[in-house]
Amino acid sequence: MIPLLALIVLLNNSSGSDPAIRDLGIGVKTMKVSGTFSTSGDQNLSGLPFSALMDTSDAFRLTIGGPFGITTARMWAERDTFVFVNYLMQEAHEGRPDAKSLQRVLPFPLPASYLMALMRGKAPGNSDRFSRSEPRTDGSVLFEYHDTSGVEYLLIDTVHSLIRQYQRKGLSGEIQLDVAFKDVSEVSSVQLAHVIDISVQDKHQTASFRIEHITINEPIQERLMVDIPPTFVRTSYR
Repeated sequence: MIPLLALIVLLNNSSGSDPAIRDLGIGVKTMKVSGTFSTSGDQNLSGLPFSALMDTSDAFRLTIGGPFGITTARMWAERDTFVFVNYLMQEAHEGRPDAKSLQRVLPFPLPASYLMALMRGKAPGNSDRFSRSEPRTDGSVLFEYHDTSGVEYLLIDTVHSLIRQYQRKGLSGEIQLDVAFKDVSEVSSVQLAHVIDISVQDKHQTASFRIEHITINEPIQERLMVDIPPTFVRTSYR
């Protein structure tokens, strides 16, 4: 018979992801952020105001502003569904965030749920898919995940329990996506990045979130869901 203590240890060790990943973002329950958003490449935008709300159930609302205080776009998403409304183009996109047809039309091969997870310091998607790579000597740990389309990498600063870089490479080694986390400082005893730089296909397209204000673990009283105006053109992704 296995002793009770040994059984508990065995169950804990086989129950999920590596502690270095599992503990990421553990001090963040809710988050409110605001700052500016810029892109370059096929789309060139500079210094657009943005704000994001993320609640305890990992639902979020992202709002992109524009000149003269207008709202240009807004997205709401939960684990299995999303709504994105472009008020300038009078169009809306809705459906499943993991739909393959959606990934083909996104300007960045990064689901919004991944971006929001990374912004709050968590591993994107199912963290159990990552495994430790070769040991490093700089106080960080590199995790990787291989599938039929390439490799994902997650570089974690284990001293401060935060993500330094998330990257995806294709089968031939080309960098498809690179997300770097910079300007880290403490917010309510939690280390959080205030700059998130994204590049796609060797910087063919880039985006940058400059976060000016972060509040964590305060109740979210606002309604997160986004309504679609009845006259807008809808596209569904399933």
